[in-house]
Amino acid sequence: MKTAKSKRCYFDLADMIKANATGYFPYTPALPMLYGLRESLNIIEEEGLENIFFRHHYLAEGVRAAVTEGWKLKLCAVAPKWYSDTVSAIMVPEGINGAEVIARAFTRYNLALGAGLSKVAGKLFRIGHLGDLNELMLLGGIAGAEMAMLDVGAKLEPGSGGSLRVRLTGQGDPRKAYAAIKAAKDRGWESYRAIERFISNGQQCRRRQILDHFGDHEEGRPEGRCCDVCEPDAELVAAVARALEKPQARKRGARGGAQGAHEAELLEPVDESQWEVLKAWRLARSEGKPAYTVATNAALEEALRRRPASLDELLQVRGIGPAFCEKHGESLLRALAELGGEAPGQAVGAASIEGAG
Repeated sequence: MKTAKSKRCYFDLADMIKANATGYFPYTPALPMLYGLRESLNIIEEEGLENIFFRHHYLAEGVRAAVTEGWKLKLCAVAPKWYSDTVSAIMVPEGINGAEVIARAFTRYNLALGAGLSKVAGKLFRIGHLGDLNELMLLGGIAGAEMAMLDVGAKLEPGSGGSLRVRLTGQGDPRKAYAAIKAAKDRGWESYRAIERFISNGQQCRRRQILDHFGDHEEGRPEGRCCDVCEPDAELVAAVARALEKPQARKRGARGGAQGAHEAELLEPVDESQWEVLKAWRLARSEGKPAYTVATNAALEEALRRRPASLDELLQVRGIGPAFCEKHGESLLRALAELGGEAPGQAVGAASIEGAG
């Protein structure tokens, strides 16, 4: 480390060791990046490097076939020895501006294509086929690029880029692909929740949490202050306590009094599996728009807690109005009914009545 000749500009161990004596870092530690790096390495290990190299080559061959055999266009690489399995640069037809193809693909089809630079600016566009990519995703990109070229006047046979001449050999199993995509999504959520747990867990040593996450079971050896859990900063704790003692201005629309206190008691965490079902329902109702335009997280969570059985009851949910009920009300009520179970509020109310009796 001391004799290394290459300069370190971010993660410099010498800086880390120097600051460690104080229990702090020389700069904000990039924990999400470290979690992401670990997860990326896990994904690579699961698929296997040789399989990854093959998949990239296999998908690249499909793109090259779509370009040369389907569209009858040329690649910027003039000979196979120059072909790249990471990206393909496609020369646009004579009289067509590559920049217009790229702009049309983005504005009309929400597809980002790479641009030609320097001497080939405006003469080509690029399709990348590297990373987390499968056959269906790639065919969607090919179709979008083709439609964009047709829109700006290119003389192509519609559908030629996605025809059987595209040599995607069918070696992939759709069921396995779906399972792999779902597993990757689940891993992503688990990584997110791991960060959430690290932030919210004020009971276990921060250093110990990080070591355990990365499979290092050695005892931590801090040379100075360990962390805010093991050795809280007294001044910081006192400052937070003083801030909490100050009266808070009530937020606009917040309900006060006994009703507000009663609602606060019911704001317990919702069932995660049921919450995922409601989020899927919201996405299906969004018609391609951002999901929050249908309903906010807070509104859906309150609906999940209250379990309204009628439109009148649904209108009592904060954030739900007549316009929502007219368009989505019956659908949401059906989705809630299919979830089954009992609303948390009903369970609390029943217990209260029983206790009063």
